[in-house]
Amino acid sequence: MSSTYRLENEVVILPNGVENKPYSLYFDFLDALQLEEYGDNEKYKVVLEIVGLEELGLNYSSAKKSITGIPKKEGQHNLLLRLWTDFSPDAKPREWQVRFLVNGDPRSKWLDLPTPPDMEYPTPNTHSHIVAWHTPKRLLAASVRGRSHAHEGKPRDDAFHISYFTKKDIYFLAVADGAGSAAFSRKGASLACDTACKACEKYLLSTNALKLRCSDLELAKQHLAEALCKGVAAAYEAICAEAQTQERQVREYATTLQVALCKKVGTSYLFVTWWVGDGALALYDANEKEVFLLGTPDHGEYEGQTRFLTMPEIGGNPQAIAQRIRRAVVADFTALCLMTDGVSDAKFESDAALSMPEAWGRFWADLHGKNEYHVAVSLDNMKAVELSLEKWLQFWAKGSHDDRTLAMLF
Repeated sequence: MSSTYRLENEVVILPNGVENKPYSLYFDFLDALQLEEYGDNEKYKVVLEIVGLEELGLNYSSAKKSITGIPKKEGQHNLLLRLWTDFSPDAKPREWQVRFLVNGDPRSKWLDLPTPPDMEYPTPNTHSHIVAWHTPKRLLAASVRGRSHAHEGKPRDDAFHISYFTKKDIYFLAVADGAGSAAFSRKGASLACDTACKACEKYLLSTNALKLRCSDLELAKQHLAEALCKGVAAAYEAICAEAQTQERQVREYATTLQVALCKKVGTSYLFVTWWVGDGALALYDANEKEVFLLGTPDHGEYEGQTRFLTMPEIGGNPQAIAQRIRRAVVADFTALCLMTDGVSDAKFESDAALSMPEAWGRFWADLHGKNEYHVAVSLDNMKAVELSLEKWLQFWAKGSHDDRTLAMLF
C-alpha cells in the first residue's frame, strides 16, 4: 500500500485501503496540511481529530503520527479533520475534508454454495485427521475445498490418507489431486490414497524380515520400495475396476498421487516415496537448513497439463512405477510434507523454489503464524491442530483458488 497522502483544494486525500485488510499510514498532519508554523512554536497546543475514522475500524495516534486498523466497509468515505489550537469557550477548530477510498475485499465476492444433495461420490468440503500422536513423530493432514469449486457448488477433488502401521513402526502418507477436467476425479483421488495404504500395509505386515526394530537399512529400503510399487499398482487397478463397473473411461477418474513410507532404522530415518503429477513432496530439516525434493513435479507437454496415475503408461506400467521411487536416509528431520498444487503454487513461486531451503524456511514460519493474518497451525495441541490446519489452508492468495491439501509427518 502506498504511504503517501496529499492535499488537493483543501481536501486531504488518504491512500486507498482494502476492506478487511490491515491498514497502516504514517500521517504527519503538519506536513499534510502545510502548517509548518505550528511545528516549533511552543505557544500552540495542538489537538487533531479525524471524525468518522473509528466508525471505519481505524484509529489515529498523535503520538505515533499514524492511522492504523482494518477498514470494515468498502466505498468512498468523506471524513472530517479538525485541528484545535485554541481551547477558549467560543473557540472553533479549523476543518478540512478528508477523502478515503476503501476497495472491496475480493474474498467477499466469492460464493460458498453447497454441493448437490444427490451427488454421486459425495465428498465433504473439509476433511482433517491426526494419527500416531503417541509416537516420536506425528501425522497430520487436512484438505479443504477451493474457492473456485465453492463458488460453483462443486465438490472437493483432493484426497489424502495417513496411517501408522504399529506392528512394523511405519508411517504412511498419501495425497492426491483429482483432475479438474475429469468428472469423477474425486473418487479416483480417494480410491488411490485408500487403496495404496491397504496394499502397502498388507505387504509390509506379511514381511517377517522387516522387524519392528529392524537395523538392516538395505533390507528396509528393499521392502518399503516393493510395498510402494505394489501400493501404486493396486491404486491404479482399483480405479480401473471402478471405471469398468460404472461403464466409464478410466480418464474420467484421473488423479495425481504422492505416497510416502517412513521407518526408523537403527538411528536413522528411512523415507521411500513415489510421486506423479504436480504439487510437492519434500523432506525439510530446519536445523540443518536442508530440503530434499523427493521427486519431480510433472507438468506434461504444455503449460497447465500434468501427468496422472490413471495413465496406462504410468499406473499400468510396473517399470514406470519403479522408476519413480525415491529414497532418503537422514539422522533427523523437521517435517515430511506432501501437498497438492493448491498449496505449493501459492506458497512457492516456482518449481526451483521447491528445492530452496530458504523457501521452505518461509513456508515453515508461515505455518507457525508468520503470515499476513497471523493464522498459525497448533502443531503442539492435539485438540486444536486439525481445525487450525483447516483454517490455515483457507489463506488468501491472488489467483490461487484451487482445492488445498497438506499432509505432514513431523
